[in-house]
Amino acid sequence: MSVPSNPARRDFPGAGLDPEAESAAQRNMVLVADAVLSEDFNAFLEHVRLPLVTATSKGLQRFETREAMEGAFRQVAAEWRDLGVTRVEGTIGAVIPDGPSRVMRTHVTRLFKRATLARPPHSGLSRLTREDGHWRLSRSHYAIGDGPFGNGFETMPGADEDHAEVAAIFSDALDRITRAFLQGDFALLSDSVRLPLFLQNADGTLVIRDREALRADYDRVMTDFRMHEVTDLVRLVKRARRLCTRRIQGLYRTHVLTGQLLALPSFQSVMTLEQGGDGVWRTAEIMHPLGPVTLRR
Repeated sequence: MSVPSNPARRDFPGAGLDPEAESAAQRNMVLVADAVLSEDFNAFLEHVRLPLVTATSKGLQRFETREAMEGAFRQVAAEWRDLGVTRVEGTIGAVIPDGPSRVMRTHVTRLFKRATLARPPHSGLSRLTREDGHWRLSRSHYAIGDGPFGNGFETMPGADEDHAEVAAIFSDALDRITRAFLQGDFALLSDSVRLPLFLQNADGTLVIRDREALRADYDRVMTDFRMHEVTDLVRLVKRARRLCTRRIQGLYRTHVLTGQLLALPSFQSVMTLEQGGDGVWRTAEIMHPLGPVTLRR
């Protein structure tokens, strides 16, 4: 795998990111991809942390054991082999602190079959965790729609012991975001998200760092809604589960309506919530497989 010469950018001014973490974020991406290309599972495990949480627009998965992880690894490695992948190129967009000994990394990955793309590029949003001086991948989102690459990350059956409580928290947070757009209430949106907010789609990951940037993105969406006379957003929660004490992740389907008609085909998204010091659950990440300016397209 090769990483272009442009270094990872500290896209969150004043964050005080350790330069070693930037270098580690690039190195981890290279080593993980090299392990998949060479189908070396032991090498792969050197650079990931179990449990590893993954998500695509098709579903969520949490790999608790080496055996479960190896099954998915072998499937992805076989898919790359079938695609004829000979080289992986990753471009890092941002490396941002995410608490003690953790960083978030945004990137775009391109799979090449010799000199041509083996498949369209896709964006990634990953968390790296440092343990015993070594940075390992602990969570990854891939903005990929239907296709062979996503098959290893289907939603698995079963429910958390606190499923009802988690589902209620997730549904409430999703409802707040929906009301903010349908009612034109920016104050509600601002109180419902955590900054920096990560908005990930097929083309990349937008990092919204402050209220001004949030307002600009909100105004763009509201302009699209007015242009296309959007009257309702119907969002159906498919699954929600706890990642840790203060983080919840869920999968939901969105229907954008103009009257009784769909303004665009329905789509699935993944949203991650984080509980703040005030006890409020706020949206920290949203990922869907569509490109930006969806309604205009």
